Amino acid sequence: MTTIVAVQGGSVATIGAESYTTYGDRPFFHKDVKKIVRSGKWLIAAAGDANACDLITNIWKPPTPRGNKSLHDFVATNVMKSLRKMLADNNYTQQPKDDGFDLLLAYNGEVFQITNDFTLLRSGAGIYGVGSGADYAVGALMAGATVEEAMKIAIKLDINSGGPIQIELSERL
Repeated sequence: MTTIVAVQGGSVATIGAESYTTYGDRPFFHKDVKKIVRSGKWLIAAAGDANACDLITNIWKPPTPRGNKSLHDFVATNVMKSLRKMLADNNYTQQPKDDGFDLLLAYNGEVFQITNDFTLLRSGAGIYGVGSGADYAVGALMAGATVEEAMKIAIKLDINSGGPIQIELSERL
């Protein structure tokens, strides 16, 4: 499984992820496999169904915002449409809620969560978490931990999370 967290504050969004992938009872790690990737000015991080996560982080290219729409409205329409199309074009079959994917996106210092059923979520607290260790990491963040500290706590407590920690920033343009 996975632990990925994001914190939106001021003009910067920070996303942190650990580096294990688990299949059955076995963890896998390779330095070339990243859970947070950049596509243009987007940061993309995905947890859950490995097939969906691979498609999202390796193939999908979210559109670049333009025009007068708010970034939230742009994500709710254009980005969602693009994601649905890419998954359909690659024959991805939507999984039951507990077996699907969760996605964290950051652009221009703002964070967006998209669920397996294409629900767009925003947190007034600016704290997000997805994956099997997310509850541990989010609790640590709420108690004042940094993203790196929260990831270390989740790795200690979640058997499906581990390995080196990746941290990426999205800054307001």
